[in-house]
Amino acid sequence: MFRAALAILALSACASTPKPGLDDFGAMRFSQDSAERTLFERLLADAEAVRNEGWGEGPISEQPERCDSETLSRVLRGPWVRLAAAAETYEDWRRDEAAIRERLAQVTLIETAYLAGETPDPRYVIDAETWNVAALAAARDASTDSRVQELLARAIRDQVTRIVAYGDASAPFIDGLSESARGHWPYMLPMAHVDCSNTAWMRRQIAEHGWFDISRYGERVDEAAWLIVQHADRTPAFQGEMLTLLQARAAAGETSPRRVAYLWDRVAVKEGRPQRYGTQMACEDGEAQPIGGIEDAEHIEERVTALGMQSFASYRQMMTSLARCAD
Repeated sequence: MFRAALAILALSACASTPKPGLDDFGAMRFSQDSAERTLFERLLADAEAVRNEGWGEGPISEQPERCDSETLSRVLRGPWVRLAAAAETYEDWRRDEAAIRERLAQVTLIETAYLAGETPDPRYVIDAETWNVAALAAARDASTDSRVQELLARAIRDQVTRIVAYGDASAPFIDGLSESARGHWPYMLPMAHVDCSNTAWMRRQIAEHGWFDISRYGERVDEAAWLIVQHADRTPAFQGEMLTLLQARAAAGETSPRRVAYLWDRVAVKEGRPQRYGTQMACEDGEAQPIGGIEDAEHIEERVTALGMQSFASYRQMMTSLARCAD
């Protein structure tokens, strides 16, 4: 099996990569067969390359998309390969693999429950003040518009996948995992696949129907549509197009200026520019810091207050906690 996989991996553009998660990467790593170990080393090098890929530079309209099937396969496979590389023994790998798969199955059950209009297992209820999954689910149940129902279902998947990855809501999933498995947990969730599927769907909707305007669809639906755009990171040019569109819709009162602010910062980070509202954070020296800095930083609180956003200081404190920057 592994020799066949080695031939497949020969970096042939027309061949499919090994299906993520179904290959026994631990067996490759600890194999007595040199060809199998060579395959693993190539897979590990590829996993590291995918992890270290940055976003393009320059105008967002010129940056490449990363939603092709080969790239997504590599993205999903990479964390499993790195997990195997971190294992000290084959038994450690099998233990961690089984534990993570069990937790991924639980995430699927959470999504299924919300989409069915049910409350998930109380041990895994992920709604909190910061999140809105239950509200999205309620709006979906109340809607009779099939497009709106599909949008809200996609927004629920978007949020569940992210919420269980980080912060307090991740606790039931990482508790009991080994230190190595805990570190890999956020990367095991199929965010890239969810985002690319959502983006492709949203592109079609915008092209055919335009934005989900507040006056027609309501605040919650506008929020759901924005979530998908905000997380369309693998299609940068689309985010740039949507920023222009949403600035116009905000001026007409058809979307929230606060959401436009988040997208403005997202695009600025991708283009290597300072942010305006400080919404995009990364851990640095034990606390969340705005990526790339903030333009006119001394007036940041005035800008966010004018849009009805929470203070920059409290937002940074919240993000420091959610991202466990101090851990």
